[in-house]
Amino acid sequence: MTSRPPGLTDYLRRVGPIDSRLARNLAITFVVVTHELPSIYAIADRVIMLDKRFKKIVATGRPQELRDHSTDPWVRQFFNREVSVP
Repeated sequence: MTSRPPGLTDYLRRVGPIDSRLARNLAITFVVVTHELPSIYAIADRVIMLDKRFKKIVATGRPQELRDHSTDPWVRQFFNREVSVP
């Protein structure tokens, strides 16, 4: 598992394809913890989204599918960068 500090989005965009090829060729899985959407779209094949309020997984799938088709408004708002007004 890797956790990358904010600000490394450009690095992830450059290295992401390499990480993906390496993972496929070696049949290994990388776990990256991030909230940066550019990083998610650049390197993630699959996303597991956690909600600390409910302490559970609230969504799993490809980033584009969650953005466009999630039935959870909170998930769609995150992936579409929409602001929720309480």
